[in-house]
Amino acid sequence: MQKTQQPSFTTSDNAIDALKAFDLTNDDIDDLVQVLQEVDAQVRGSHPKGTRGTRYWHEAVSTLREKLLAHGWLPVDHKNQPRVMKQLTNGQSLSLTVSSGDKNTGTNNTPKTKNLKGSSTKSGIDYNQLTLDLEHNLPTIGAKDKDITGFWILLVHHDESNEEIRLELSKPNNYIKGQVTSWQDRIILPCYKLNQDIEFSIGEYDNFVNDAIDIPVNPKAKNE
Repeated sequence: MQKTQQPSFTTSDNAIDALKAFDLTNDDIDDLVQVLQEVDAQVRGSHPKGTRGTRYWHEAVSTLREKLLAHGWLPVDHKNQPRVMKQLTNGQSLSLTVSSGDKNTGTNNTPKTKNLKGSSTKSGIDYNQLTLDLEHNLPTIGAKDKDITGFWILLVHHDESNEEIRLELSKPNNYIKGQVTSWQDRIILPCYKLNQDIEFSIGEYDNFVNDAIDIPVNPKAKNE
């Protein structure tokens, strides 16, 4: 049986400090969302199904890698899942991938991955379970001295009805029938309103693809 615990939870107003452990800044997240907004502006109803999701995934992975490779991270394709990884001084590793999240992404509710995941995600969760006993007594994720380890997912949710993009950086700890269903740690990032200038603003609280085996998401036409 997999171990579970109440996830540590970092709200958007503390996210900037929490991001430092991942060598990321608020400007990096701004840049990522700007890229996603550019993709959103280019996709029209005449494009094939899943175009937005596929392009979101491609550009998010590329942008994240470019940011982190500059800090000494390495590009890794683990069982066809693109990640960035760095070795830590404690002998463990920290790895990060990108995936779609459901409507609860970036909110106080517990999200799930929107699309089915394969063995690469499952192996990442298994690694997290192995290190759980070493981490559960450490300070919350927002603490500056927190030793971040394991496999993390940058969840992205494109909310068309509210015209916003919501993100969170979270550490999965359970996987049921191909879907990540719970998290050990969650860093909630501020939401970004679509069709507006990018700013790292706090707001209230679909369509994105991860692994090659993920199920495509059908984009809606802009005028619908």
